[in-house]
Amino acid sequence: MSSLKKLLLIFFILSSSFIFFSCMLFKKPQTVDGAYILVINQSTDTAVKQDTGVVYSRETEGMYPSAQIFRNSEDKSIYPIDRIIDTDMLLTNRIPILTSKSEPPKLNDLKDFITENYETGKKDTVRARLLSMTDHCYVWVEESYLSKITSMQTDKLAAEFESRIYPLIYDHFVEKTDLESIGAVYLLCYDIKDGFSGSGGFVAGYFSPADLLNYSTSNKCPLLYIDTYPLMTDRFGVYKIENAFSTVTHELQHLSNFYVNYIKEESAMQSLWMDEGLSMAAEDLYNGTQTSRITYYNGSDNIRNGKVPLIQNRPDLFWLDNYSLSYLFFQYLYSQTSDSTLYKKIIYSPYNDFKALEEACGKSISELMTDFRIALFLNKPSGKYGFNSKEGFDGIAALTSYNYERYLEASAGFVIKAPADRSFELPEKYGPDIRFYGINP
Repeated sequence: MSSLKKLLLIFFILSSSFIFFSCMLFKKPQTVDGAYILVINQSTDTAVKQDTGVVYSRETEGMYPSAQIFRNSEDKSIYPIDRIIDTDMLLTNRIPILTSKSEPPKLNDLKDFITENYETGKKDTVRARLLSMTDHCYVWVEESYLSKITSMQTDKLAAEFESRIYPLIYDHFVEKTDLESIGAVYLLCYDIKDGFSGSGGFVAGYFSPADLLNYSTSNKCPLLYIDTYPLMTDRFGVYKIENAFSTVTHELQHLSNFYVNYIKEESAMQSLWMDEGLSMAAEDLYNGTQTSRITYYNGSDNIRNGKVPLIQNRPDLFWLDNYSLSYLFFQYLYSQTSDSTLYKKIIYSPYNDFKALEEACGKSISELMTDFRIALFLNKPSGKYGFNSKEGFDGIAALTSYNYERYLEASAGFVIKAPADRSFELPEKYGPDIRFYGINP
């Protein structure tokens, strides 16, 4: 190679290096425009958290509003929860009990039921009497409660089940023929042993999938467990069985959902967060807007700061924050489609996870999650960033984070206030599924 060519080559290399490093040095940072910024992990891999990068300096924390605690006149010191039964044992036995139905019980029959004791973690036996029955339900009451809950009250529950609750489930969630295939549902009203001592959470009811299968600890009948105390008592200690109607609706969705997905279709149980969202949707259809879920959402610092994922399938980590988020998400889907068959499409989908939502709504789960988070913040009266003016949903608070979670779980997110010039500079490094969206109220 000639000397001239060598000089030209060296000059070219030095020039290219200078241009490259100059571009790196003076490269304009990527920015997102908006008065507020949504930071969200769009991944669906629940096993991996992703780094958001340093979204803002702790030294500038004062620019973000303090936490606001939203309260109303209701007593929030007592709240119901839905106990989720461990279903690992279902993997070893898929033999349903519905193939050979036993003789129907008779009024005033006594029966021993195997129940969960959440105080000891063991099984108990509860003896109950059959006080009311219809074509589609049998109402049993624990013997020690017969002086407090009479047949006049159980007749109300049986009538409500027959006229409103049962039809609501086959109108919106499963086909009538499938619900009828389950047979008459046993409603066991008893004091669920949950450690309740006057305040805090209590188990309002539960459904055990094992009762539809042949297990030694199974009651071998389609059964819903409904709490008597404190669920059925008012603040004066008077027992009102009407207090349990919404819980019965919630649990009947669980039972029918399990039957369709696990027994009839011989598939898997539906994802926990979806099954719970559907049961709360059943309560919403039965009893209107679940204001307690909105109130809890508004006051949840965990949700505000990005510590609560939408997609959550661990029963031991599924708390009131998750219930509130799942409730609002399914109401968002319903408000966007206005499709009365939406919930049936989800339940009868060949998929048992978020793919069922994608199929029913015609959008990717990442798009649905992101639009939902923005809708929670903007809550517009119409369009994809709101709840179509659903009654009571105007009370949803626009939550901004003041102490954000840097390592977000899949589907988790938070909103922060952008700088005054509305130009938000993206972090240098962040996870592959972390996204930033500008929001302008």
